[in-house]
Amino acid sequence: MAKKRMFHTDIIDSDEFIALPASAQNLYFRLGAHTDDEGFITGVKQLLWAAHGSEDDLQTLIDAGYILDFPDSSILLQRHFFLCNELRRDRVHATTHARERAQVLLEGKVYERVPEGTATDAPEMGSEGPQEPPTALPYREPEEAEETPAQPQKTPAATMSADQTERMRSRMMALEIPESTQQEVLRLATFPQLVTALDRVQSGVLPMERLGRYIRQTHRPTLPRGG
Repeated sequence: MAKKRMFHTDIIDSDEFIALPASAQNLYFRLGAHTDDEGFITGVKQLLWAAHGSEDDLQTLIDAGYILDFPDSSILLQRHFFLCNELRRDRVHATTHARERAQVLLEGKVYERVPEGTATDAPEMGSEGPQEPPTALPYREPEEAEETPAQPQKTPAATMSADQTERMRSRMMALEIPESTQQEVLRLATFPQLVTALDRVQSGVLPMERLGRYIRQTHRPTLPRGG
């Protein structure tokens, strides 16, 4: 993770930011100096103490749209991180906060929340209890195997609506992603997975030429259950 962080004058010299209490402004600088390479912030209580800030100061930054918070999480996100920071691709470390990352997308260089009702790949923690490991299918000798009609295998792309497919195709064209790669990722990726991947391409975290490989590595086809 980089040890240097920057702040854009379009943010900190704006009338809206200057109108904030001095203590909230000071807290913003402290939080922004301790992000990971995608703008996520941990150790918030320690940073509040170091900045001599309060929970009210933090809430002021959230209400003003400079910081994003997440339900049931202590992680924060600097909303304008990529507007303030230009990082070399070969020095960027992807965030470890995958659950929170799946809840936002990049519009230009500004984070926005994923529209309400859009499914994400990250399950709610504790909502389904402990997950049992997958059960291996029983082995059968070839001569005893029953012949059954081949069933078409469902892929995550079946869950992407026509509108979502068109939105993703338009976005990939704007990023000048090759047509062959577009067809592959549209066939394999879910909508939230592809949104996250394209955000990373746009921000420089994921090189464009590795998009197809990234989707293939994270793709999990649906397997039939054993009887």
